[in-house]
Amino acid sequence: MTKPGECETVGVVADDKLRVPIAVFQAYRFCDDESCRYALGGINFETDPDGQHYAVATDGRRLIALTWKPTGTSLNAIVSGRAFESACREIESQGRIAEYGEVSATSVAITDNSGSRRAEFHEPAVEGRFPKWRDLFPEAKPYDLSVFIDARYLRDALDALLAVFGKDDRAVTLTVPHDHRGNVLLSKQAENGARACVVVISTMANSDGSKATGPEWMPKDAKHNE
Repeated sequence: MTKPGECETVGVVADDKLRVPIAVFQAYRFCDDESCRYALGGINFETDPDGQHYAVATDGRRLIALTWKPTGTSLNAIVSGRAFESACREIESQGRIAEYGEVSATSVAITDNSGSRRAEFHEPAVEGRFPKWRDLFPEAKPYDLSVFIDARYLRDALDALLAVFGKDDRAVTLTVPHDHRGNVLLSKQAENGARACVVVISTMANSDGSKATGPEWMPKDAKHNE
């Protein structure tokens, strides 16, 4: 993924501490503290006019967008990824305390199931411009082919290719052939002539019998504050 050419300035607008699922904290892994052109060192939080929340992080090469049930409060700010990293380390050492935490423009708090704050991490809000991330998603439309892939197998296949060719030669071709059950092919050719092709077996139905019909959620048409 390349960095978008256009950006939008995100100001800090917060009604209160936002209740955020702990799982969202992991988006810090997509942040880039070294970026000087864009404000990519934090997770961009947005609340649209309907009260729907979004958390988006990108390092300019990959991007993750998350959403969850409205909470009645709002937060529009880029919250430092370092605060989320510290919170995740605390969770790893202490075990998950609750399903939700509290986030403001300058703090990330871990709470217990009663809502009592157990730990809080403070970092200055990230100032600057965040990419117009919705532009990176395609228009919602029927997709020619969608399949289910076990994320562990896909990760292991990529790790295996990196081990074979070295971590300095990371470009991999990903193909989903239409005429071969939708299995995902990962292929690579090195300058020295070495070649490899990995097949990750897919399934057209999930464990509950549901079929893949396209992205389960895509934020392309989500409303946002101008």
